[in-house]
Amino acid sequence: MLKEFFGDNLQDALSNASNKLGIDKEELSYSKLEGVFGSSLTGEKIGILVTYEKQESKNSSPAADELMAEFEKARGDSKTSALFMLEKILSSTGREVEISTEEKDDTVLFSVDFKGEKPDTRRGDIRELRGAVQYIINRVAGEGKEKRTRFIVDFNGDLEERKERMKEISGELSAFVKRKAKPIQIGLMDSQDRRLLHLALEGEKEIKTYSQGEGRFRVLCIEPRKRLEQGKEKED
Repeated sequence: MLKEFFGDNLQDALSNASNKLGIDKEELSYSKLEGVFGSSLTGEKIGILVTYEKQESKNSSPAADELMAEFEKARGDSKTSALFMLEKILSSTGREVEISTEEKDDTVLFSVDFKGEKPDTRRGDIRELRGAVQYIINRVAGEGKEKRTRFIVDFNGDLEERKERMKEISGELSAFVKRKAKPIQIGLMDSQDRRLLHLALEGEKEIKTYSQGEGRFRVLCIEPRKRLEQGKEKED
């Protein structure tokens, strides 16, 4: 296999390659790349192209192999593989949970009931955990599938409460945008809350909602519909 590595000088590049690949510098087979790399911020770098053989993972174990075998068996069905991942991820946190499922059209709701001491779903770390596992199972379980199923993860029945809260907030935001006739942007929201807020505003005829950005920096934009129509007229 071939892989590029960079450094302030040749020895630095070799050290980077050695650390990443787990191969002694003296045993590396490489060729120096032509030219100088980097930018005014990082400074000039030199590059090398290293030839090496792919090593088996040192972290591989019978337990890990067994886990991967279980996952491969479940992978044929999106719902089965999503539930498998959800159970394994949550069990790794040391919490005992019971998961029930509810299907509607192309959506599957996983309701997670935490046994023993209930986590406070208003806390940032719990909300981030919920968002992270939902993102992972949607990405992995739907990979390569022509018809994608949307998976929603709910912790301790918090979803219905959040729906009602987002309806309240949507009314306040809608009134503000209509009154001011100016767009607003709402950032740093949980992806589930952002979607609930978007759905709550969907029926509003005088405003338009859409999202911009990526990942944690994605924002929900709310604009007066007349403003958008005027903008299109100017473009035409």
